[in-house]
Amino acid sequence: MSQDARIGSWPSYDNIRTLQQCEDILGSLPILQKTSARQWLYELGDRWMIINLSYVNEAGDVDEGAGCNVLDTHVPWANLRGDGAMWAYTQLRLHLATAFGWSVLDLQSGDLYQPLPLEDVAQLYALPDVAAKGAVPVRFFSWTEDRSAVRYRKKDRLIAKTEPRASYSALIALDDERVLQGYKGGSFVSDIPGIQLRVGDDLKCEEELTGGGRSLALRADQKILLSDGPLSQGYNAHLLIHSLSPLQTLSSVPLPLSPPFAWVPDTECFLAVVPRKNTSEQDFGHSAPSAVVDGNRLLISDDAVNAHPWLHKALDPTTHHLIEVDPQSQSWRPVIAQQQFAEAFGSYEGSAIDELILSPDGRYLYVSNRYYQIACFDLAEDRFIWSTDLHDNMRVYTVALSPCGRYLAIGGLAEDRNCPESFSLLHARTGQFVYRLPISGTFSSAIYSATWHPTGTHVILGLANGTIIELQLNAEARSFKALKGGITAICFQSERLLVTGAEKVVRAWSSRE
Repeated sequence: MSQDARIGSWPSYDNIRTLQQCEDILGSLPILQKTSARQWLYELGDRWMIINLSYVNEAGDVDEGAGCNVLDTHVPWANLRGDGAMWAYTQLRLHLATAFGWSVLDLQSGDLYQPLPLEDVAQLYALPDVAAKGAVPVRFFSWTEDRSAVRYRKKDRLIAKTEPRASYSALIALDDERVLQGYKGGSFVSDIPGIQLRVGDDLKCEEELTGGGRSLALRADQKILLSDGPLSQGYNAHLLIHSLSPLQTLSSVPLPLSPPFAWVPDTECFLAVVPRKNTSEQDFGHSAPSAVVDGNRLLISDDAVNAHPWLHKALDPTTHHLIEVDPQSQSWRPVIAQQQFAEAFGSYEGSAIDELILSPDGRYLYVSNRYYQIACFDLAEDRFIWSTDLHDNMRVYTVALSPCGRYLAIGGLAEDRNCPESFSLLHARTGQFVYRLPISGTFSSAIYSATWHPTGTHVILGLANGTIIELQLNAEARSFKALKGGITAICFQSERLLVTGAEKVVRAWSSRE
């Protein structure tokens, strides 16, 4: 949140409290000081914020003779520039809103925040504030502690060092012994992606498969795996199906479908995107020519189209955007029409689904087009039920749905200059903000990956500079250096937090110490 924020029962402000009730709540927070009957002060180190108790009438005017239905909070603009300052002010405002049962309105951006009840927020596991041998410093972000607060955790283990590959981009823990690791292979069409099956405490490479692997989707029964196949004209445009035990590709020719993809719960079907039109004037010499399907020049190969004639009618990007595929029966059905997608995201050139997540019950689809928008599609009602604008300069790199299906974590890159934009936590059923935080403005980095803790108590963010952030639902957090280079994939294997990315290894951290 930026300079001025109003806390109240928005938009009617009909929840009124007496000044004594307000004093009882604010007085329970020792860090706040009462400066007058209607003003309190938060001050810690070089942080400070004024909290004014006001009554706003139906005309929108402030009436000091009545009780209190809003808290008007103000922070000097210069104080927002402090290292981690906006995190602290956001946490305090959320805490006050929760204590009063109100919402927070950012008066600069117009964003409305709906914080969670205190009983729904679990604290992170405790870390010592004294360094032991080999301990790693952990930076602490809390409105109740000075920014110099530091904790310490046990150092990582360097594993998965056999058969190293460049640009690891995916991690899936199969069980306590096995992990799937996918790699991009590089940014050129000629670069070969792949998948490695790693086993044991040190995650040694036991099997490897090349041809696909930039992104992975494992079916719930852990028998079948989807991967991103060969590029076309530099774009992700093909899909491969693999089996496990042994790790092998089931078809010699990839399907003419584009990532992202997701398995439909309790079925053998998956969702995938219809390849987009090739809008360039010519094919590039280092890639196979684009296929022409019903007069549309698409970002897929002729081989993929010809090898799967049962998908031919699906390959109409003017009609279909997302389809459901049953590879066993070789059938498909439309899910999101191109017109529906265009109404939610716009029909400008290149607009397509870049992130796709299906809710645990299989009803809701959460999709992003990478550029400043996220939307929810209700499969039962066959329509988009909400769309949230993440602001114009936001570029979405990762979306993660909590295990309970109630919260969406969205991260990427934004300037964070005037207000926090590079991270958002949303209520998944409504698209309303829980809060927003400035990653770029605080860490001078972007979020490459996000993964929820299996308990759903907090979310793990992996940054481009190798930093891990453990973030609670009330916006309190801590961070530590976890990898040399960008963190593009994170997963939990029992109590181990595994991270990988630009560094050609996996670093294993204890998720409890």
